[in-house]
Amino acid sequence: MLGHALQTHSLQESQSRPIPSPAWDQTIVLSNRGPVSQVRGGDGSIRSRRSSGGLVTALEPLVQACSGTWVACGTLAGDTRETIVDGLDVGCVTPRYRLRHVCLSESEYRGYYYGFANEGLWPLCHALRVQPVFRPKDFLAYRAANMRFAAAVADEATSAAPLLLVQDYHFALTPRELRHRLPLSTIVTFWHIPWPPLHVLRICPWAAELLEGLLASDIAGFQTPADCANFLKSVELILGADVDHESGMVRHRGQQTRVRAYPVGVEWNSDVVRETPPAQACREQVRRELALPADVKLGVGIDRLDYTKGINEKFLAIERVLEQHPERRGHFAFVQVAEPSRDCLPEYRSARDQLTACTLARLPGT
Repeated sequence: MLGHALQTHSLQESQSRPIPSPAWDQTIVLSNRGPVSQVRGGDGSIRSRRSSGGLVTALEPLVQACSGTWVACGTLAGDTRETIVDGLDVGCVTPRYRLRHVCLSESEYRGYYYGFANEGLWPLCHALRVQPVFRPKDFLAYRAANMRFAAAVADEATSAAPLLLVQDYHFALTPRELRHRLPLSTIVTFWHIPWPPLHVLRICPWAAELLEGLLASDIAGFQTPADCANFLKSVELILGADVDHESGMVRHRGQQTRVRAYPVGVEWNSDVVRETPPAQACREQVRRELALPADVKLGVGIDRLDYTKGINEKFLAIERVLEQHPERRGHFAFVQVAEPSRDCLPEYRSARDQLTACTLARLPGT
């Protein structure tokens, strides 16, 4: 999918500026979360563990195939007060690619990640009941962090024209800085969450800066055609960019950016899949651990504990099924795995508390 997009771009966009062949000699991925998290044990020691999450699962096979470089945040998972040493980390990482960690202080990380990215952009883009919060100090931290990460990417570049894959809403300003530092590079940015409609985007005081940053990309990828349409309308009406809605081409400040929907998938038949026992064996193990009879139907949900995941709504739907089909009571069990996330933010604590209360209230009747 990505290779096809880049080849198409190279053929159709070659008139805007010199673009290297699709056979790039270096690929660098930038994301907030990397393939390895640093955790502090009970004895105070720091150890590495594999990161979870869809972004890491989707990207790692690509980085391995390219023998590329992965630049990510090095803040300790679950402990923003301390950070690992800035630089390379080889623990738990295959030698098929290089990992560069960039470390931020507690205040930098809180403003950049918890503040602007997750109290501001995350609820803004998902357009749910949670009101986005935008603070000037958070945006300053976000901008400073974006510059730090761009500098690390440029430092890792071993050629003048690498392929740079910028991931998600944490780095909207980074493509512009990368274009300045590595003008011959090919920059592909993918926005892994919805892009909001124009009237919602205008809530953000720095919407124009975000758009300017993203338009330094050669390709801006989104999840759906609707997201692309929202983005094109935003750059047209906020920045006054020249937009061809039919082709998805944007021309702004001498740069041409192709906007396309590229739904993200994960590698099938990967090492993880091959090492996983058959479904029946997994089912029997869960039944043994939960002491469930063999004839009980088993449902499983696996999500990050986030108010956008609809976990509570899922429970309400199950409750409704059991109300309408009482004969299923005692013959159906649902197991929900929810990884804690962003517990320092009040909306996430509230979502956790509501989920816990919902589960306990419904437990006797399930």
